[in-house]
Amino acid sequence: MESNARETGNTDVNQSSWTSLSWFQVQYLQRPEDNTVATVYRNGRQQVPITILVEARNSDNEVVPLPNQDLLNIKLVNYNTGLPWSNGVTVSNTRNPNYDYFPEGSVLPESYQARHGDIASDDKGLANLPAVVHTKTIPFKTREVISPDGVAIQLQEFELWLSVTTAEALKVAAALESSGRVFHTHSSEVAAGGAVHDGGLFNSSIRITPVAPRSFTSQYFTMTDHEGASTSGISVRMFDLWLTDTNFKIREAFAYHQTWQGGWYFARDRGGRFTLSLCSTE
Repeated sequence: MESNARETGNTDVNQSSWTSLSWFQVQYLQRPEDNTVATVYRNGRQQVPITILVEARNSDNEVVPLPNQDLLNIKLVNYNTGLPWSNGVTVSNTRNPNYDYFPEGSVLPESYQARHGDIASDDKGLANLPAVVHTKTIPFKTREVISPDGVAIQLQEFELWLSVTTAEALKVAAALESSGRVFHTHSSEVAAGGAVHDGGLFNSSIRITPVAPRSFTSQYFTMTDHEGASTSGISVRMFDLWLTDTNFKIREAFAYHQTWQGGWYFARDRGGRFTLSLCSTE
């Protein structure tokens, strides 16, 4: 599919008399090629953005919008089995803005896995991270594209975000079940792409490669100290800690109090740069 897409606005559709799909595709970063490879740190926090593209038609073969409820019923599934993802994979319709996407195109050095291998204690904790709770209305966009054979297609699109803690490579497809009808994009016997084939078959997927989270030892950090005071006026010594390489930031930290006698540590934002502050009265 060519990339000369024109966004035509948001849809808020509750009802339509659709009977079939004429386009059903998953895309990564809206790249038109199929079976695109996406990389993600398997820390359960960084996400892979996946765009779902659909075009529905009624019994007269006219293009009609899918109802919002049907769009929300579209699931990401295992391309090889057609089953929903379970342990080690979380799908959300909300992006976590704290974390940038993986810098695709950069080459990981061969020694990367040796330097940043699995951390067993971390993996156990990450596997129990809660799923994101969705509380807001999801806007669905529409756009027009030109198919490879020159046909104008009126697509509805929305995004899902996938995060992983598993080390297993994934091949992701989409599936929709509505009123006893089932449509999916894991029919490997037909040509890849979003276009429909005989029998209502589609073949579209994204390959996801999880990589081990980076570990940062003491040489990656800079620390300064200065005198300060607690909210109650007690004199304390402050130790500010941050990542020396400005390409990386501390985006989240655990807040503990009284972790040792007479001291604590916490995170705070100083002009957009997060630091860890270690406070001690000793």
